[in-house]
Amino acid sequence: MIKEELNAKSLLAVHLNDFDTQITLNYQAIKLKSRLLGPVASELWKNMSLVDLKKFSSQYLD
Repeated sequence: MIKEELNAKSLLAVHLNDFDTQITLNYQAIKLKSRLLGPVASELWKNMSLVDLKKFSSQYLD
């Protein structure tokens, strides 16, 4: 989504000379099979499963 918004110019990247504007974040998600998730957590979990992590990591970590 971010790449699309950058291309559409609806989102702009800010580059500061005196500050590192790029950071690498690692996300991890864990849930117990024995515990039911609420509606928000269920939607988040479903959306996380749609992310192609291999494509994302090769695009940004190479």
